[in-house]
Amino acid sequence: MEKFVLGKKVVAAAAAMAALSSFGFAGTAFAADPAPAAGNATITLKSTNNTDQAAENLPTLGGRRFAAYKIGSYSNPTFTADGSKVQSLDVTADAAVKAAVEQAVKDAGIDLTGKPDSVDTLAWVLAAASTENPNGATPVTADQFRAFANSLAKQIVAEDKAVGGKDNGADLLAPAADQAAANATDKTMDLTVPEGYYLIIQHNDANPVYGDDGFVDGLPVVVGTTIGNPDGKQLNTTYKGLTLGSALIKPQEVPVLKTADKKDASNGDKVKFTITSHVPNFLDVATYRLSDTDVDFSNPAVDDLHVTVDGKDVTADAKAHFTMGKSTKLVQDAQSKAWSWQDTDDANSWYFDGSYLLDQANSGKQIVITYSATKNAKDAAGSTNESQNTVYGGATFKEDMAPKDGTSTVKVGSFEFGLHKVDKKGADVAGAKFTVQRDVNGDGQFADDEYIKLSAGGQDGKVAGDWDTVTNENDAAVFTTAADGTLSFKGLAHGDYKVNETKVADGFLDIKPVFTIHVDDKGAVTVTKGTAGDLVSDPANKVVTVTNVRNIPELSQTGAAGIVLTTLVAAMVAAGAVVIIRMARKQTAR
Repeated sequence: MEKFVLGKKVVAAAAAMAALSSFGFAGTAFAADPAPAAGNATITLKSTNNTDQAAENLPTLGGRRFAAYKIGSYSNPTFTADGSKVQSLDVTADAAVKAAVEQAVKDAGIDLTGKPDSVDTLAWVLAAASTENPNGATPVTADQFRAFANSLAKQIVAEDKAVGGKDNGADLLAPAADQAAANATDKTMDLTVPEGYYLIIQHNDANPVYGDDGFVDGLPVVVGTTIGNPDGKQLNTTYKGLTLGSALIKPQEVPVLKTADKKDASNGDKVKFTITSHVPNFLDVATYRLSDTDVDFSNPAVDDLHVTVDGKDVTADAKAHFTMGKSTKLVQDAQSKAWSWQDTDDANSWYFDGSYLLDQANSGKQIVITYSATKNAKDAAGSTNESQNTVYGGATFKEDMAPKDGTSTVKVGSFEFGLHKVDKKGADVAGAKFTVQRDVNGDGQFADDEYIKLSAGGQDGKVAGDWDTVTNENDAAVFTTAADGTLSFKGLAHGDYKVNETKVADGFLDIKPVFTIHVDDKGAVTVTKGTAGDLVSDPANKVVTVTNVRNIPELSQTGAAGIVLTTLVAAMVAAGAVVIIRMARKQTAR
């Protein structure tokens, strides 16, 4: 009598055939013309196994569309006495794809040695790919199983390579489901289909599923639905070592997220950046890099660099894998269609080669890179700018899948305000001098170390036109109005700025307004006039007008007499009192 190996036992052929059936090896000898199990089931597609579905830095299914092709049917299920668990089940390839399954086995190099002719090939492949692998079949490796799915996909979508059959119905079969993720942030989606085994293909409407350079959108996946009992309840998320009812859809792009600790900053400020990604699956990916480019930022601090993987500090080892002053990007050779990395000299860039992390221990783990850089002016005049910082994530795949760029950009803005010095008639006034204090800490206080001046550059990543703060007023920059009476302060963070007029222009009363300008986080400018009264206007187009007067009548016409004139009168009264006292003393002496 013929014998088979089932686990570690030697059994007679009749017993072996029964065991083969219970492991999903349906064959004509014992499951002729099986009736498929009734009812529909759900296959849940997942972009990540991470349970934190709200996390922004995880891959999503947003913008992705999936077609589910039925390739195998369930039959002859048996259940436990209470109906809560499947005990045995047959799987048989559907007639439309039997030839495709045989071809996929050849394409993937799967060894069918020991498979009886009566046993269904799809069932044999599924069992040999499972963790239990009954009957001692030559195991189907993960690489072979993916190649098997790839071959099926190419055969099913046929000559035009697209879901939808633009090639006059040459597709092997129509999809049982074809739908897109509802929202850009969705990390799961459900496909409702008849029970059975399915090939899931990612596609973009009628565009090709694959090209000469590999799969365009994502790798195909083979997965079975859950199995319903006679009461209609779906059972078993695993069966004989196979996962049922859900599939992890591996992203074609490397998801990355870049954030900054400030939404805006003054030119010359340090900004801390955080880059978050996930180490790709080592079974799929051959190389993995992150490339970062900072526009209008300089001096990314290597000493301030920190790297964690799964929350563990790996900075010491990771630093050896950073290349400063270069960017890197995936490019495709026009002839071979192969993808490789191309480095470019760029003083504003660096890249991290994370390929050394591609192993079983790190696959899927979160990687976080933090560093600081100095926000710079675009020119020596300290121009306003919105500095853009972009990180690019990429990977080359072991199989024929074309990579897509994963990018994340964070912008750090800056704002401006201006002064316009005029006389009572509105004519421009040149030569008025001002100092400006910045409330650096946002505590509403202007300390002596918060006077601002323009930097000459050369230290701490600063360039000419960036801002410095100095320790006292004697070291502060004195800003003098130009011939048109204006001053511009650009490239500033939002916050409060105290403006002190330190010298009036020649020919004007010595009245020096002090006032506070507030720049909100949208760049809107308001003014608190303080002792300046109506000598200071409300901002127009972010410019505050400051009026100088030549005499007291002009002062009263500005409407500022209520505050400023009081000060002058008090001074005059005091001076007059001194004269009267002196005169009285002289009269007494006589």
